[in-house]
Amino acid sequence: MADPVNAQDAATKTYVDNALKTFVFSLPNNFYGIVSDIDGNFYPTIKIGTQIWMSVNLKTTKYNDEAPIPLVTDNTAWFNLTSPVYCWYNNN
Repeated sequence: MADPVNAQDAATKTYVDNALKTFVFSLPNNFYGIVSDIDGNFYPTIKIGTQIWMSVNLKTTKYNDEAPIPLVTDNTAWFNLTSPVYCWYNNN
């Protein structure tokens, strides 16, 4: 990745670099790695037994080909689904 070319990008990069340093030093013993999504969100993963889990919920609303993941808020529609969608807890 190229170095930032303007002051705001440089400040953002410095902030993120420092945050990542703090994050790395506060990792749990069962930390396994980091995965990212199409939006650039990062997710720490942990190992529990023989399984690898994301330690936070997925934030993206797009597939890796940038197609939108549909939002469904109707309980009946959710129950009858046969394709992937997402929702928010209590639709909030």
